[in-house]
Amino acid sequence: MRNELVFAEGFTILNDSYKSNPSSLLAALDTLYSMKQYEQKIAVIGDMLGLGDEEIKMHEEIGEKINPKEI
Repeated sequence: MRNELVFAEGFTILNDSYKSNPSSLLAALDTLYSMKQYEQKIAVIGDMLGLGDEEIKMHEEIGEKINPKEI
């Protein structure tokens, strides 16, 4: 479940849901941004569990790096 493309009726889904962490989430977003052939894109992002004491800070830092103009 890393950078897996799933083709469903009228949709292409980029599934990158295996053990999310800051690096893998940023890589998945870069992949999503590069998919210029799609007019509409939606990012569904869940928690990155198991990050320890820095969990909240890491979630906030990732949130600041998301570029809404690319989605």
